[in-house]
Amino acid sequence: MNPDPSANFLHVLEARIQDPGFTKGERTRATIRWATAAILESTGYASFSLDMVARKADVSRPTIYQYYANKRDCVLDVLSEFLTIVFQFVERNGKAKRAKTNDLLTQVTDVNLEYIAFYRENAALVERVRELRQDIPELISLQQDVNRKWAERVAARISKDGPLSPKQALLTAYALESMIDDFLRELFVLKNPHLAALNLSDEALAQGLSGVWVRAACGVLPPT
Repeated sequence: MNPDPSANFLHVLEARIQDPGFTKGERTRATIRWATAAILESTGYASFSLDMVARKADVSRPTIYQYYANKRDCVLDVLSEFLTIVFQFVERNGKAKRAKTNDLLTQVTDVNLEYIAFYRENAALVERVRELRQDIPELISLQQDVNRKWAERVAARISKDGPLSPKQALLTAYALESMIDDFLRELFVLKNPHLAALNLSDEALAQGLSGVWVRAACGVLPPT
């Protein structure tokens, strides 16, 4: 399966640099954001510096200060955008598919397939968000807000067609969301050899995780 370029955050930022509607200043800022994300993929926050960003973006350090007060502001801006893109990517790509079926298992599988694709392409940046929640506490509330939006949408769907009350459905949505994230972290970030040995395609992985997901939400797999 060929990767979807829109699933890769760096590719999204690169495309913005080429936006013909951007002013020179907007293009410079977009280049700085791309450089920041590229460095964060391979460098921890402690080693990250604005000098590295300046070299990568081919701009002067004073130019960066026109947009950011310090490295913390720069990283927060880029990772905040990253968290927004996570939600937008999965929601946008799954929406058309969900409109074609009322089957809960199919809908969940389609959404999980999109999320797996995004996670695989951006595993290092997902991990940076996780690592930096102590250094940059604002990331905690931003991530929690993304998780809340997603859990509320999921809860509304499973409480509508399943046996769970709205509160039970919301609890289930949060718990299953954590399950998916932990599993994908083991696979794509920590590279657990026991999970890798399963040798599952993204489609098979989405189907397997979604089966567990729907059983937990509904008690049984709904008829197909």
